Amino acid sequence: MTNDKTKWARLAMAVDAEGCIGISRTTLKTNTGKDYYGYDLKMSVANISMKLMRRLVRYFGGEFRPKQKGKLSVKPCFEWFVTGGYEKMEIVLLGTLPYHIIKREQALIALELVRMRGQENPSRRAELHVACMALNSGDIPND
Repeated sequence: MTNDKTKWARLAMAVDAEGCIGISRTTLKTNTGKDYYGYDLKMSVANISMKLMRRLVRYFGGEFRPKQKGKLSVKPCFEWFVTGGYEKMEIVLLGTLPYHIIKREQALIALELVRMRGQENPSRRAELHVACMALNSGDIPND
């Protein structure tokens, strides 16, 4: 992981312009069969440049893979994403936070979720999920 502030600023710009900070929700079951929601955090950058993907992995770790083509996509696209769990995600969020312009609010929400690890607070996790979804799409999911 790099200590170069310029590289962190470049990552923040890539996430702002070509990336995503999102919280997804999945319905899971307890051992007794009762439903509950699990939340997962993702930070990614999508681009057609293999050079960019390799640099992101070199300086920030993570992985990249081919991204499913959209309706208008002609060239192959790749998606880099942070791996290594919430500890690694916290490092990346803190590294990029001073430089985000567009996705600063999502980064702050993501940081709060990361720092909740080990705590039981399903209502706050749900609030963070809704807030991040609203920032990313303008829509609030129905419950």
